Amino acid sequence: MKRLVLAGGGHSHLFVLEALAQKPLPNTEVTLINKTLHAPYSGMLPGLIAGLYNFDECHIDLARLARKANVRFVQGSVVGADPSQQQITLDDGSTLAYDVLSINTGSTPPLADTPGADGAVLPIKPIEEFLPGWKNLRARLTASEKPCHIAVVGGGVGGVELALAMQYALQSGHGVAQRVRFQIICDTAEVLAMHNVLVRRRFKRVLAGRGIPVRAHSRVVAVAGKELVFLHDGRAAYDAIVWVTGATPAPWPQQAGIATNEQGFVLINEHLQSRSHSNIFAVGDVATRADQPRPKSGVYAVRQGPPLAINLRRALMDQALVPYAPQQRALALISTGNPCAIASWGPLAFAGHWVWRWKDKIDRRFIERFSVR
Repeated sequence: MKRLVLAGGGHSHLFVLEALAQKPLPNTEVTLINKTLHAPYSGMLPGLIAGLYNFDECHIDLARLARKANVRFVQGSVVGADPSQQQITLDDGSTLAYDVLSINTGSTPPLADTPGADGAVLPIKPIEEFLPGWKNLRARLTASEKPCHIAVVGGGVGGVELALAMQYALQSGHGVAQRVRFQIICDTAEVLAMHNVLVRRRFKRVLAGRGIPVRAHSRVVAVAGKELVFLHDGRAAYDAIVWVTGATPAPWPQQAGIATNEQGFVLINEHLQSRSHSNIFAVGDVATRADQPRPKSGVYAVRQGPPLAINLRRALMDQALVPYAPQQRALALISTGNPCAIASWGPLAFAGHWVWRWKDKIDRRFIERFSVR
């Protein structure tokens, strides 16, 4: 009896569970470890925050999906590993042995890089902690009649979508939206720096029309209470600070001696396999290919799912692995808070309610694919 351990309930592992439900692995015990019972679908989270979806519409029941695949589900987090002994350590102190390990644990904003940020800001990830934090913040804003200034630190897709979604959600409250001001903070010349000029122009108009200014060229180097300390231009006070910057992986793979880059992301080859340990695989935000780096985006984790399922099966059956080449570019459907979206594809941009309907159809199809009734 061989042992396959799936660490994390990320998008890629959903495809592994689907494949196991369709065709079980012979003589193999499979265990899935995840902190929560439900896995959020990242593409629908702005809509959830905006109030366009409810919790069940954009979360997948991991425990139920695991049962369908005859996979043991353990609610917990991996905090350590010993590759020489082929075992991992969970947050309750227990250990679990494996013959093949697959890591799909995602990432979180790098709060440790900014003194004073941890505990003073509301980070977007992990999402299971952000959602109650946002619920409490929204309740305070609704109950208070005082003006409130909210900083959203991060000018990428996540920061822009979140600022617009939060603002849209507050419009249902009596006068709340008029009392609350948002500002996006970024260290680049403008938001969405990784996207084409047409997309940037469209979002510049959207943000201006919604009254959300952008403080560009402003690198945050510290947080002092409710103040952001900038590298060159002093500091500014806010009533709440939401953190949507970058990505950092869990430290345990690097601590365990699994090959990583300088930032701690697991280095993988064309088979989605660890560069240092042939029986360890890693996908999604936690992993990177030095020869073909890609942005930390859910779309790449989704594409890695099917080849990962194939290679895990082949690894356990001592068969040759199949290579996987990530796509050069990915379609991004970026929501604008309301039921509207802007599409970014290479040098092209499209916008409108029809883009939102397109995005909504894709997202709902993904959820439906992994729903178990």
